[in-house]
Amino acid sequence: MVSEATSDHVWDQLIDITRQTRYWRRLSLKMTVRNNWRTAVLVLPTTGAVVSLLNFLPELAELAVNGAFAVFACWSVIGRQVEKLAVVREASRKCVDLESEVKNLWRDLDRLDDAQVTKKAEELDREINRVTTKPAEFGVLGDDDLNDACETEAHRAIRQEYAA
Repeated sequence: MVSEATSDHVWDQLIDITRQTRYWRRLSLKMTVRNNWRTAVLVLPTTGAVVSLLNFLPELAELAVNGAFAVFACWSVIGRQVEKLAVVREASRKCVDLESEVKNLWRDLDRLDDAQVTKKAEELDREINRVTTKPAEFGVLGDDDLNDACETEAHRAIRQEYAA
C-alpha cells in the first residue's frame, strides 16, 4: 500500500513533468523560429555583400577580407544558438520519455508498495532535474511567462486526464 504522502509526491511529479514537457517543446519551437530569423538577418545580407565585393577584389581587397570576418562572426553567433537549440530539443525529447515513465508509475500505484514507488519517484526526480538543468549550463535563458502558461495548462490537462 502506498502512503498518501508518496501518492501526493507522484501526483505533483506528474504535473511537473507535464509542465516541463510542454515548456521545453514550446521553447524549442520558439527558439527555432528565432534562430531561422536570426540566420536570415545575419547571413544573407552579409553573404551577398561579400559576394558583390569579390567582383571588385583587386580594388576592394581590404573590404572583402573584412566582409569575410563579418561572415565568420555571424556564423559563430548562429553556431552557438544552434548548439543551445540542440540542447533544448534534447531536453524536450527526454521530458516526453520521462512523462511517460511518471504516468506509468502513477498507474502502477496500487500494484507497488511504498518503498518501490518512493525509490522509482526519487530516480525520476534525479533524472528530471538532470535533464531540465542541462540547458542552463549552455546559457539557455528561461522564459517565465511561457513557464507559467505551461504550468496552468499542465494542471488542467492532468486533472482532465485523471478525473475520477
